[in-house]
Amino acid sequence: DVESGRYYFQARMVPFEKDKVMALIHDITEKTVKNQELIIARKKAEEADRMKSSFIANMSHEIRTPLNAIVGFSEILTTTEDPAEKETYREIIQTNSNLLLQLINDILDLSRIESGKTDITLQATELRGLVKEVGQIHRPKMPPEVKLYVECPQEDIWLQTDPNRVTQVLFNFMSNAIKNTLQGSITLRLRKEKQEIHFSVTDTGCGIRKD
Repeated sequence: DVESGRYYFQARMVPFEKDKVMALIHDITEKTVKNQELIIARKKAEEADRMKSSFIANMSHEIRTPLNAIVGFSEILTTTEDPAEKETYREIIQTNSNLLLQLINDILDLSRIESGKTDITLQATELRGLVKEVGQIHRPKMPPEVKLYVECPQEDIWLQTDPNRVTQVLFNFMSNAIKNTLQGSITLRLRKEKQEIHFSVTDTGCGIRKD
């Protein structure tokens, strides 16, 4: 170790004339650094592969949930005659169809991120309706002992943003809240304070450890 960095050398020594030895020393810094970089790159690749496998497994489960609801309630819809029941089933099918579409978009976004082609598309977005739709999509996924509350201002709130990205963030927060809340409530909230807009997801789950 010297001021300019760390260097690696390999020495080979053999006895030579009484108390002397002959040493052959050569610099192996470049080879050693490359080997270390290869080891780090391999570990990163293994971790990325593990995370991708975990993502695919989770997505398979997430896709199956709304798909089962769509298929099941579509079959029930064809057998019922009650208009109120038909409307309820139609709303459930629509909600789960939106959820399924969002999951597919998430998978496509992963491919875009890996290829470096993620796009941000700004457009005028009404946030109150967006938040209410996120709540409607997640309501069927709530555990039996958990209530969902959606709190929004009375007036519409418009913002120039990418609604898909905002929705993805809220989806992630909602999914985490649902997974970690066994009883109590989850509150999805939108509020405006002066020139700031606040989104929040609050739950009565286990929370995050202080450390």
